[in-house]
Amino acid sequence: MLSQLVRVFRQRWRGWMQTCRLSLCARPLAEWWAFAGALSLYVVWLVATLPRTPMEWDEVLFIRGILKFDVGEHAPHPPGYPIYMGLSKLFFFLGADPVHATQLASVVGAVLALWGIGWLGRLAGLPTLAFFFSCLVAALSPCFSFAANLGLSDMLATGLAMLAVATLLCLEQKPTCSTAVLAGAVTALACGTRPQIFLALLGPWALVTLRLSRKRVYRWLWSLPAALLVSLVVWLPVLRLTGVNRFLAASRWLASWMDAHEYLSRFPALPFSRFVADWLVRPLGSQALAVCFWLACVAGGWLLWRRGYGRLVALLLASGGGYLLLAPWTMTAEAAVRYALPAYALLSPLAAGLVLPTHWLQGAGVLLLGTWMLEAFAWILPALTLRAAEPNPVWAALSWVRETQQPQVVFVNGGIRPHALFVLQPAGFRVEVGDPQNPAPGLWVRSPALARGSQVLFSASWPEPKIGQMARRRYLSAEVVRVAPEERVSAPARPKGGSR
Repeated sequence: MLSQLVRVFRQRWRGWMQTCRLSLCARPLAEWWAFAGALSLYVVWLVATLPRTPMEWDEVLFIRGILKFDVGEHAPHPPGYPIYMGLSKLFFFLGADPVHATQLASVVGAVLALWGIGWLGRLAGLPTLAFFFSCLVAALSPCFSFAANLGLSDMLATGLAMLAVATLLCLEQKPTCSTAVLAGAVTALACGTRPQIFLALLGPWALVTLRLSRKRVYRWLWSLPAALLVSLVVWLPVLRLTGVNRFLAASRWLASWMDAHEYLSRFPALPFSRFVADWLVRPLGSQALAVCFWLACVAGGWLLWRRGYGRLVALLLASGGGYLLLAPWTMTAEAAVRYALPAYALLSPLAAGLVLPTHWLQGAGVLLLGTWMLEAFAWILPALTLRAAEPNPVWAALSWVRETQQPQVVFVNGGIRPHALFVLQPAGFRVEVGDPQNPAPGLWVRSPALARGSQVLFSASWPEPKIGQMARRRYLSAEVVRVAPEERVSAPARPKGGSR
């Protein structure tokens, strides 16, 4: 009896899947209309859940850059991220406030990333179901969902990188001057958004140019002057607005600061166990979700290779896999969730290989990937709704000071200095950085909240630890306190030889 039910289910499933494939593949425009409709709903969701306030240090610097762009003043950090800043400024000119302008630029990046994944799948000839699942796996993964409307440059850079990889595949399939110019221009735009993204494009460029050169096809060389021209258009205004000497001085200072403070969180000093935890697990939420994702990539990539999509697999591994191998040498593991974002977007089509039409295994792949996507989105959803509904604790504390206190000197710890300058300085407050462990008398805004000593006037916290996991575990609590002249809070004793 059970075997008959299983047989009937398999027959019905095959018939239904064949009907779907025939009906959609016979009308390719219907596929794109369905894709565009789903993408529109996703955009509505992203706009409806925009974070109310910025959270990270760099978000505030990007917002400052919208109001007055100056890389020398770290508004934003070097090298300036001109494409992201330009798009954010466009939204600002169209009426968005500075906080949401940077977030809307990231929404555009999310759309470009999903469109690039879809374009890449269609260029490679993926079946309809695999084409849609490639986009869904990326869109519903925790790191992508968290960054899709966050006011940072990573999402827009990821979107342009996906388009660049798709144009490279197009260049390999149709090596004309126009496709070469397009590939070079899109690559330059991606690097103009975030120069670190070149690590994700280095492998695909080497792979495609090597394949074409072996065929004695050298039209890809047209991409070089195109990339150079676009790069000049992108970067010369940055140097003009900041000044060459000030730009170089700020860049050297930031490089030395990173070497001094991030050396232990990058290769070669980074322990392999921490690389696995921060780069391969944390961007996907839980260990179970991470293990399932990587197993799906291995199994799906093998199925794609066996079904004749070897070139696509090699391209994805060269881009996403190559990025994961190169990025930890130049970027800190503390922010690996956002830094690893391009890799997970580029590797998502590998996981979608599980839904290739391989008889009854396709049904199992749909079930497994569907379950993973639902679990992944359910894992990150509380964090998304919380930051959309409530201001960040640091922002809430600073806003309380601005609205209830007279202009005066306000002491803050160094980690929230950009936030305090942005919120309090225009209202007439003077912001000074102090030591919260041994505070000077006066009004203090501290994050994290110490919850001891002093007169607490206001406190706020985010109880959702997933936000901290997806960010840098900062800015999850804050308090406003008034320290009396005779009051001191001594720092707890540290064991000898201990470190922070």
